Amino acid sequence: MTRGIEAATRGMKSQALLLDVVANNLANVNTTGFKRDGLAFADLMMKDVTLPGPNGPEVVGSIGQGAQVADEYTVAEVGAIVTTGNPLDVALLKPGHYLAVETPQGTRYTRDGSFTILPDGYLGTRQGHKALDATGRPIFTGRPGDFDRATIDSSGRVLVDEVEVGLLQVVEGAFRKVGHNLWEGNAQPVATPELAPGQLEGSNVDAVREMVLMTSLMRQFEANQKAVQTQDELLGQLVRSLAER
Repeated sequence: MTRGIEAATRGMKSQALLLDVVANNLANVNTTGFKRDGLAFADLMMKDVTLPGPNGPEVVGSIGQGAQVADEYTVAEVGAIVTTGNPLDVALLKPGHYLAVETPQGTRYTRDGSFTILPDGYLGTRQGHKALDATGRPIFTGRPGDFDRATIDSSGRVLVDEVEVGLLQVVEGAFRKVGHNLWEGNAQPVATPELAPGQLEGSNVDAVREMVLMTSLMRQFEANQKAVQTQDELLGQLVRSLAER
């Protein structure tokens, strides 16, 4: 009886974890370059079920001990490419490619190519992180607040008045999310990156899919909750019946 309560409780915990992931995906449905996350589950442990037999206990089957998170993953597929017409916007066209930026925590990587010219004249993200060139240095445009004369081309070159002032550092490798649409990991330079100037990559979150999944998870959570209540009531009845004997 308690085994059933434990299994249902583990199911509720697993569903609550996945609900948090789905909620975060939905919160970033309009975040440039965001990659949706997911969880994979597996049985905690399979245990043999036995019954008395003429020659001793006989295995009649097995039963799971509840669900547990087996893997956390991020879907790397490229989101929808949207034309903005902004000469400092750039979209990465291949999955697994990232742009290097300078943050207070060191070099981080992002798929968000919505660049601007920062007040100090450096090319950077709208969060204030400076874009890095192929040598790992911030790219200085020399034109603070001037959007009209700076552009980025399809090879990642940053041009001011058609003169190259830097080359965006595009990398690939094994990365993990660190929050604020940034990633960290072991980066290797990409020899021939594919970029789309004047465009941005949207989030790869399918809002309808995530809403359907959220509704399903809430129903599963409620079903497990009722299962715990029912088994608790049955356990109480069993204890009372034993006490009356």
